[in-house]
Amino acid sequence: MIRTNSIVFKFSVQMTVILAILLSILVLSNIYSLEVVRSNALTSSRNTLAIYQANIHNNFNNFSKDLIEVFDNNIDAAVNLAYIDESSRNFKVQQLKNNLLAKMSNDYSSDGMFIRLSGELVLEQFSSRIQSQDKLALVDFLNMHEFSSDPAGESDEWKVLQIQGDYYLFKYITYSQVSFGTLVKADTLLSMVDRGSNDQNRYVLSNTEGIILSANNIVLKEADTTLGSLTNEYQRNFLIISEPIGELGQITNMVAKGGLFSGLKLIQWSIALLAVLSAIVVPLVLRFLTKDVLKPILELVKAAKVVEQGQLEYHVPQGAPYSLEFMKLFHALESMVSEIKDLKIQSYEEQIEISRAEIKYLHMQIRPHFFLNAISTITSLTYQNKNEEIRRLIHCLSEHLRYMFKGGLVEVSMEEEIKHTENY
Repeated sequence: MIRTNSIVFKFSVQMTVILAILLSILVLSNIYSLEVVRSNALTSSRNTLAIYQANIHNNFNNFSKDLIEVFDNNIDAAVNLAYIDESSRNFKVQQLKNNLLAKMSNDYSSDGMFIRLSGELVLEQFSSRIQSQDKLALVDFLNMHEFSSDPAGESDEWKVLQIQGDYYLFKYITYSQVSFGTLVKADTLLSMVDRGSNDQNRYVLSNTEGIILSANNIVLKEADTTLGSLTNEYQRNFLIISEPIGELGQITNMVAKGGLFSGLKLIQWSIALLAVLSAIVVPLVLRFLTKDVLKPILELVKAAKVVEQGQLEYHVPQGAPYSLEFMKLFHALESMVSEIKDLKIQSYEEQIEISRAEIKYLHMQIRPHFFLNAISTITSLTYQNKNEEIRRLIHCLSEHLRYMFKGGLVEVSMEEEIKHTENY
């Protein structure tokens, strides 16, 4: 049965409370640190995405400016091709191709520009970023696709088109059955965003419907066609942050939690180690408390009860591994018991002396009457001539006086005491 008023119980409760508070502080501190790191990571990621948003927006603006410039400079020549002779027509076509090539020669150009003339003639120019097989697929697409003018103005927007599994963004202007257009591959757009960066995070481009257009540093599975499915699969191990892009949809940054919180693993292991050490230290402390504190206290309590019962013999335990402080207490108890014993003996002796004085006082009161009576008896016997009785009475009286005047003798034999009684 646990005694709630015992030192061990109180000390163990206090130790448990203190350890619980310390562990709680460590856990809360770790949680706070994790939240701070997570918050800083989210802020850093959003700042990075804001820069990438601006880069993408600038790229789209540059692509649009190039398209408008090509359109303004070449629309008249492209429309009039249908009304000139064959030789002049070939010259104009070559001139249009050169104009497209000039626009595609800078480092920040799109992946391709094209002019679809009347009569299904398509002039195209692609950047070196486009592979040969992709160029063939694009040429086939441009020859087959109808770039009709849109009175609602939707031709000013960037449109996402899928060609042989790859996503491209197209923007075109159609006038008098002549279409001027520019295109950029989603993979190229994403690679242009973090050009020259050492960022190892994962980035994903998706359109307004959530369809994944491009991703880097990540292998997409067949089921990972939308941003929602990708989020469900990776949100356990990644922080996923998305920011909108007006011309496209949105850009998403996936930050690995393992690399993000790797610096806090030491703190987590420290907390676990402290918990294990606490489970070991508390029983050891309680054992120390029982052996070095509680046991000598119980020994002192036991000795006090023995003294309380009247036993005035106590000696310090020999060979007991008690601490210096408790040994001092044991010696103090031994000295106190010895002093109590001496005081009690002294008190008994004083009481005996008082009793003796009282007895002597009574004797002094009794003896004169006794002696007077004895003398009066002897005197009366002389008138009766009882000499033998007088002689015996005087002998007994002398023996009685001799016994009474025996100095400081305290103890006498039983025989002397009986003889004294007979003489009396």
